[in-house]
Amino acid sequence: MKLHKIARYISGLRDIFSSHTRLHLREEVLMRRYYQQSAPLGTVHQTEIVMMIDGRCLHGGLSDRIRGIAGVYGFCRRHRIPFYIHHVYPFRLEDYLAPNQVDWLLPDDRLTYHPAESHPIMLQAALLPAKLHNLALSQYVTRYAGKQLHIYSNTVMNDADFHQHFQELFRPAPRLAKALEQGSVVPHSGYVAMVFRFQQLLGDFKEGGFAILSNQERQQLMDRCVAKVDEIHQQTHPQSRVLITSDSTTFLHYIQARKPYVVTIPGKVVHMDFSVHDNYETYQKSFVDLLLLSGADKIYLLRTDKMYRSGFGKRAAKLGDIPYEEVKF
Repeated sequence: MKLHKIARYISGLRDIFSSHTRLHLREEVLMRRYYQQSAPLGTVHQTEIVMMIDGRCLHGGLSDRIRGIAGVYGFCRRHRIPFYIHHVYPFRLEDYLAPNQVDWLLPDDRLTYHPAESHPIMLQAALLPAKLHNLALSQYVTRYAGKQLHIYSNTVMNDADFHQHFQELFRPAPRLAKALEQGSVVPHSGYVAMVFRFQQLLGDFKEGGFAILSNQERQQLMDRCVAKVDEIHQQTHPQSRVLITSDSTTFLHYIQARKPYVVTIPGKVVHMDFSVHDNYETYQKSFVDLLLLSGADKIYLLRTDKMYRSGFGKRAAKLGDIPYEEVKF
């Protein structure tokens, strides 16, 4: 382990057991802003954990959210702690993914913000090394025993069991299931998938303050990407259709118009943290992308040095328990 990682690990241990670190300061901000003595009492009778996706911090895209949910669920499953999900930003999760073997729905009147009965917890990879997340959550459960713990997390803990945990938690809600059945491909029908993440390079996706290329540079980048898709298709999967997913609708239209073996999924692409007033179908596209990727024979992440190393394809591969390969070109 490199020295800077050792130092961060030691700092993380201090953060877990101290009450005056930046980790806990973030929690104190949430406490002061949202938790009130005037809130109703009497809804909590044991330690329980609620995954919170409510817009009160940056939650990440769909794969970040699902990863965090499944990781914390794995902890609760192992320790037999009641587990719930409060995903209301910018949509209710149950509109897309319904409970499967686990009833994780928490009625709104069971969610409490009284400080005597609840406490927010920041379990974010940016604040604490992922290797310490299980230890941190164990410490929180002991420290706040008997309370409803509100977890804000994109953790990767318990990731080896992600496929199993997802299957126990979720099944497509009826409207999403219908969209999957009516798509241009259906899961497990014999196709490979390739994922491209441009962020704002092509100028058609809103996400933070990332660079936007000139028109000439955009054209050159798209041509490089199309050429790499063609190369992999011809050399490795000449008989297969290729499902392309991307955060750029410009690129999706561009490659589909040029390669007859390419399949894309119609719809607008948005980042869930930065587009909060879109319609059902807009957010549905991310779920369709994820589930169709997971039904491929293999997933590739293709990227240049300017493109983002997205975790979306890797998450889908874990979900589908299928091969995954990163190709940098």
